[in-house]
Amino acid sequence: MFAAAEERVTELAEQGYTVVPDALDPGLVARLSAAMDRALERYPDRIRAEPEKRRSQLYGIPALDPVFVEPLLQPTTMPIVCTFLGWNIHLHHSHADLTRPLPPGERSSYRWHRDMQSTTYTLPPPLPLLSIKVGYFLTDVTTP
Repeated sequence: MFAAAEERVTELAEQGYTVVPDALDPGLVARLSAAMDRALERYPDRIRAEPEKRRSQLYGIPALDPVFVEPLLQPTTMPIVCTFLGWNIHLHHSHADLTRPLPPGERSSYRWHRDMQSTTYTLPPPLPLLSIKVGYFLTDVTTP
């Protein structure tokens, strides 16, 4: 494993999350963005809109366009995931979240949360590590 991944592994183990800067190269980001535009137009039945949250979700994206498989294979993130889960992994869930800009002064209703609650709700603490969610931002989110 390369040195940058080792640092991310330590962060993930200690904090429960990590940030991988530049996890996707700009060319892939452009291809993913274009594929997202096409998928939104072609597959409206796979969109779950949440207007009150100014968000839509597009489900099952790897089946919609081959470019959506590429983020699953990134050398910037896969070694981190495989350090915790091993190399025999399974894609459990995939979707794209599209969040529209909020009006000035309005706060997002989105909150970080634990996935797989329906699987782990009966287990006593400490909960076992059963999955890792990897998310990629295709647009800048450093400003409100």
